[in-house]
Amino acid sequence: MPWGPFFFSAKLAWQRLPFRYFCGGIVCAIFLFSAWYGWRILPLRHQPDVVFHYTIYLGIDDTRSWPWLLVPVGAWWLIVAIDFLLAFLYYRADPLAAWTLAILALVASVPWAFSLFSLLHVNL
Repeated sequence: MPWGPFFFSAKLAWQRLPFRYFCGGIVCAIFLFSAWYGWRILPLRHQPDVVFHYTIYLGIDDTRSWPWLLVPVGAWWLIVAIDFLLAFLYYRADPLAAWTLAILALVASVPWAFSLFSLLHVNL
């Protein structure tokens, strides 16, 4: 696959200020939430194993070492990065599809943020 059309489409999308600010705002919000999440789990790094209760009603628990607590945030970043990559890729061909993918990143980020907040609220 030649990279020229992708870079041209990405440059075209980046030159559109509303699209740039919308994508940048989502990335900034995810970065701030990830930093807050990391700040909250940082004291757990001295414990050999961490027990996390995923649901308090069904009793689903997980015992792992603390670096595994970074996996949900990493998965969230990966999903949003793929979503934005596709949005920038398709911007030239179909701007409406690119906006839909960018909005999908926002809509998908709300449950991720809520679940990570709930995970910390129940456990810490």
